[in-house]
Amino acid sequence: MFKKFQPALLAGAIALAAGGQAFAQTAPTAQLSVIGDITAPTCDVGVTNSGKFDYGNISPTVIGSAVYSLGNQTQTLTVSCDASTYMLYQTVDNAAASVSSVSTSNFGLGMVNTTGKLGYYTLKMQNATVDGASSSVGYGPSTLGSALTGCAASESVYNGANKMAWCTSTTAMKAGKVFTTDLVSTAYLNTETGMGGAITTDVSLAGSTTLTFQFAL
Repeated sequence: MFKKFQPALLAGAIALAAGGQAFAQTAPTAQLSVIGDITAPTCDVGVTNSGKFDYGNISPTVIGSAVYSLGNQTQTLTVSCDASTYMLYQTVDNAAASVSSVSTSNFGLGMVNTTGKLGYYTLKMQNATVDGASSSVGYGPSTLGSALTGCAASESVYNGANKMAWCTSTTAMKAGKVFTTDLVSTAYLNTETGMGGAITTDVSLAGSTTLTFQFAL
């Protein structure tokens, strides 16, 4: 009996091994993919009154031996983005050579009498919001998301290297989609001596500042 069934058992073992090899060669496979796009948001920048701080007609009689303040003008800056982002901006004073009192927070008002300087103005950020919630503002970050040097309810706008941003009270930069702030301008007229003499013709204030924005995911 033993000798009769031994070949059959051997044949069965060979057939099973062959069947296993065929299954491994034809096993179905599936492909997995992980996809997505990392893109910078699109942001729109707007300032009320087209960014103009208009002091109207100014009488030359206010120009004398002392610097004269023209008071405050306020416009609102709004930056709206289609994705959440950090936001900062840097200023360039296009009339920097005409600043009558040099400071990192003073901007020029233009020239008069060839070499005279009309004065200067300052800018301040206040009443800021991020996505509708009250926000602090600050200065000093070199890169997006980095800590600020200072952060408060209001802050002077600095020209040149210092960048301005929206932040928490702990100097951490704030992320959001909609950023707003009032920009308050205070203009000062130079003395008659600093203007190079009396004003004998019509002269227009010529302050001009460019704000360059930086944002990313």
